[in-house]
Amino acid sequence: MDDFTLSPKGFFTKTNIIIGKGAYKTVYEGFNVKLGTKIAWNSIDIGFLKDRDINMIKNELITLNSFNNKCEFIINFYGCWFNQQTANLVFITELGLSGTIKKFRNEMKVLSLEAIKRWFIQIFKGIQFLHDRNIIHRDIKGENIFINGNTGNIIIGDLGLSFTFKRLSDNSVVGTPEFMAPEIFEGEYE
Repeated sequence: MDDFTLSPKGFFTKTNIIIGKGAYKTVYEGFNVKLGTKIAWNSIDIGFLKDRDINMIKNELITLNSFNNKCEFIINFYGCWFNQQTANLVFITELGLSGTIKKFRNEMKVLSLEAIKRWFIQIFKGIQFLHDRNIIHRDIKGENIFINGNTGNIIIGDLGLSFTFKRLSDNSVVGTPEFMAPEIFEGEYE
């Protein structure tokens, strides 16, 4: 059993099942041993990351922690720790049991307009929760919205690019280009 199979306080365990992999993060299926529920065990090797990337990760963790798991449509955050020996940062979040909404939708053969409306309402409620706190997500897309297929409940995740809106000049261009409106590229938005 390696250092990351059991969390330091013993609340979480990690399986070897990879449920997602990004540029610098690997997400494993895990368990909350106190509650008997599944969790997402996010492992990041920060040894090779640039300061900009480390700041994005810090931003996401601080932002998620500030919510105190008060919105059912924003991914819940349960804790984090750093292992000096392996240079891995681990953080524990809620698990969207059916993966991303993009993947889930692609697997479905038939979907009613009623189901799509229900998902959009949940997404809008999650975005409203962020906006009520002056937070702009800046990377809403199918890969950052997760779903529990058993309940149809949506969870917005990946807040690494989010920031707190302070003034009208906060209109920097970030995110995934293919999901951006044309006026963002032209610099004509407020």
